[in-house]
Amino acid sequence: MRNLNLVKAKLKYTICSLEFTTEELPPATEPVPTSVSTPESVTETTEFTEEPLVESKEEKEAKKKKPKLLNKFDKIIKSEINAAEKLRKKGKIEESLRAFEALVQKFPQSPRCRYGKAQAEDDLAEKMRSNDMLLKAVTTYREVAELPDVPPDLIKATLKRRADRQQFLGRTRGSLATLERLVQIFPEDISIKNELGVAHLLLGDNKGAKRIYEEVLDRAPHDGFAKVHYGFILKSENKIAESIPYLREGLESGEPGTDDGRFYFHLGDALQRTGDKSVRRKPMTGMRLGIGEVTLPLYGKDLCITSQGFVLNPGGQLKRLDIQV
Repeated sequence: MRNLNLVKAKLKYTICSLEFTTEELPPATEPVPTSVSTPESVTETTEFTEEPLVESKEEKEAKKKKPKLLNKFDKIIKSEINAAEKLRKKGKIEESLRAFEALVQKFPQSPRCRYGKAQAEDDLAEKMRSNDMLLKAVTTYREVAELPDVPPDLIKATLKRRADRQQFLGRTRGSLATLERLVQIFPEDISIKNELGVAHLLLGDNKGAKRIYEEVLDRAPHDGFAKVHYGFILKSENKIAESIPYLREGLESGEPGTDDGRFYFHLGDALQRTGDKSVRRKPMTGMRLGIGEVTLPLYGKDLCITSQGFVLNPGGQLKRLDIQV
């Protein structure tokens, strides 16, 4: 009897040991989890935890870049401004204009309320196709910039839009004056100076534009927009060889405002006149020279680029340049 009890005790101990071992060890048929022991899992975990951090940094940067259009007083009446702005964004322009006009009457020193009124007038002018309404918007934009305590971002947005609308109305000299004022307020903003240079060119004042772009390139020697326009001016002065590097580097920069058929045409013409074959067998940035054509806008016509060179058509002067692939 005693021996039987001893055997039972040993058997019970063995079963317990087996159960304990079974719980501790993974089954032989199941693979060992890699999330703990492999370096790949560590990388995956790290990536998962870092993504939200990167996004949060981008969000912070976006918030920093967002223009600040409200001064201290406008922040107090922000809800009323937002209500009128919401109507404008929903396309209820007439209602939005009435709301902003009421706010301007109530808070005549509020730059944001008056800016909202100008935007509503601007939108309504587009809807009505009315130059008279657009002139009202241009006047209201000016009034915004003349108010006291206007945030810098709001001044910039206001005067840039005013210059654009003046240009649209054909008031190029007025647009030039507005841009000159912007340059005085924001002398470090290269983009505004570039726009001022274009305004001079539109008036036929190449000397004024040249001076502006020389100032830009002195401070920002790699600015593609300034380079391509400066090259264009040099070529108009018959300084063909000097214009080539500016036109070429400006086009190769790919910066906004450089990918224009006129600049490609002038570069090709300059290269042909100087006998420069450096672009032979080298596709130019922004176009594919070879079989077929690439069509670019040019003063309401088309600039067709073929493997034989440039052809201006329809109705334009035929001009073939010796640029081959």
